[in-house]
Amino acid sequence: MEKETFCMQSSEKITQRMKALLSALNKNLYGKEEAVRLALLSAVASESIFFMGPPGTAKSMISRRIAQAFKIDADKDYFEYLMNEFSTPDEICGPVELSALNENPSRYVRQTEGYLPKAKVAFLDEIWKSGPAILNTLLTIINEKKFHNGSQVERVPLMALSAASNELPEKDRGLEALWDRFILRVYVNPVNNIEDFFKIVDGGGEEFSLDDGQKLDINEVIAWKPQIDAVVLDDKARSVIQAIRQELTVLNSDEARAEEEKYYVSDRRWKKIVHILKTSAFLNGRAFVDLMDCSLIEHMIWSTDAQHTEAGEIVGKILKQNGFSVKYDIADIEKSIRGFEKHIDNTFFTEDKSKPEKSKMRDGSFAYKLKNEVTIDGVNGKIKFVGDKSYYTVNGKESQSYSYGDMCTDVKFNTSTNKVEWKNGYDNTVYEEEVCMVGSGGLVPKKEIFKDASYASYLFDTAERAMYKPLAAEIEEAVDTLNEIENKQTGSLKSNIFAEKKYVGLVANSISETKKRLEDLNVELEKQHFRITELMRGNN
Repeated sequence: MEKETFCMQSSEKITQRMKALLSALNKNLYGKEEAVRLALLSAVASESIFFMGPPGTAKSMISRRIAQAFKIDADKDYFEYLMNEFSTPDEICGPVELSALNENPSRYVRQTEGYLPKAKVAFLDEIWKSGPAILNTLLTIINEKKFHNGSQVERVPLMALSAASNELPEKDRGLEALWDRFILRVYVNPVNNIEDFFKIVDGGGEEFSLDDGQKLDINEVIAWKPQIDAVVLDDKARSVIQAIRQELTVLNSDEARAEEEKYYVSDRRWKKIVHILKTSAFLNGRAFVDLMDCSLIEHMIWSTDAQHTEAGEIVGKILKQNGFSVKYDIADIEKSIRGFEKHIDNTFFTEDKSKPEKSKMRDGSFAYKLKNEVTIDGVNGKIKFVGDKSYYTVNGKESQSYSYGDMCTDVKFNTSTNKVEWKNGYDNTVYEEEVCMVGSGGLVPKKEIFKDASYASYLFDTAERAMYKPLAAEIEEAVDTLNEIENKQTGSLKSNIFAEKKYVGLVANSISETKKRLEDLNVELEKQHFRITELMRGNN
């Protein structure tokens, strides 16, 4: 347990160091944040990265800054070369030792000090322009970290290799194997943001440098390897990887797809991809690969221009399908809003038969000024018939009994329940009906509408208090709950120092969709509330 705690604290410190280092590496380097962070990630993982982009987009500058991120001897441990079709192995691997050759003509040995075989960090610009002899040598150096120097096999200490070109490798030149060694592939384009553009063209030429305290010790980075290997590839990450592999298989099976546009990701490449994901997790202070780490796969499965765009879409779709889900039932809220709408329709509006698609406010034929027709003598209640509708009038006191002739007896009204009970005078049947107050002394069946201001206010207040306000509060509480869930589940996603933040929304898709549905329901609730608010404004 103590060991695990120590490792976790160490990882947290490493994460803070990486954040600070990335911030320093990006200083005065505008619009290149993605390329910088992926280059640093590949360097710590001891994998190779390829920059694709036109001249003048800071590809070499990024590579030099990554070299400065490590505590190395720039003269001995860093190698950089602009390659062309006339480049020779001497320029990359070092010249032949003539003294050794003179002593023994069969001893063909290169002086590798200061050249690629002895480099810890290297950058090869315009890599695809070089000839087959150099490219074949690179294949062994990159993949096996070995250099065959005459009869000797030298270990290559290469920690980080970046290469660049303004073109992808040509087909039918036998470059597939070397191209496959570049695990991360990143487009570096001219700056788009206009503010960043003028900072570049109108800024000073401040020289870049890092303090030793900011730099990474290569031996320390090598010592991280067992911890990186121990990072867990859990079921969620496995599901994402498997889904991406299946999606690539489906795309490849499309008969209309050109052969050169079919995806091929070897098992060896997948192994290195997983190593990159684990490195990202470790540097983010986690002991497991999460979904945001998996978003990095988009930079590691494409081989052509068309695939570059498509790969992002594939990974985005899979992350959305496998993202965080939230079990939050909003069906009751939807049902209540439908009920609220129906209540408003039935209580405040009637269908216009001439225009079925529209409704209008109940007209004057339903309006009665009952207060002028109510008589209360303090002892007897009175039932008055208006057309085929009966209305009850009492003095408003709770549980008082009144009688009126032989039409009804024992009229009782309970102000706490708003219900009236009475017996039919002919057969003694007991009736109970919910009623509403009119003025100070009248009661009417709830279903009827009167333009008496006090009764209209009663209807509005009842709908507002009993339906609208509870629903509005329930929606607000649901959104707060979802925000709490989202913050808890996606906090680590937002803080990932290597992944694009655009993927946070996709990973939290289920939560976002539920929140969006609640927003729509709230708009619908306010729409219904507005209907009766406008009605009250018209009545007053």
